[in-house]
Amino acid sequence: MSATAERIIHEVNFGEKIKVVLTELLFPSSAFLGKGNFIVHYLEKDEESLEYKHSNADKALEDFNFLSKIAKKEFKQHARKRLC
Repeated sequence: MSATAERIIHEVNFGEKIKVVLTELLFPSSAFLGKGNFIVHYLEKDEESLEYKHSNADKALEDFNFLSKIAKKEFKQHARKRLC
C-alpha cells in the first residue's frame, strides 16, 4: 500500500460537468520514483479522468492552460445544444 499527497495549484470548473486541476505531488518524492512532480487532471462527468504527468512546473502550467481552453470550448458546445 502506498500513500500519496497532492497540493492543488490551480483548479477551474466549467459548469458541473468539466473540471481541470493542476496538482503537485508532495509525497512520495517523485525523484525516487522517476515520475513527474506535477499532474494535470482533466475530469469530465460520467467519463474516465485523464492525467498528464510533468517534471517541470512550466510545462504542467502550459498543459493546464491548453486543457482549460479545450474544456471551455466543450462547455460552450454543451450550453448551445441545451438552448436549441
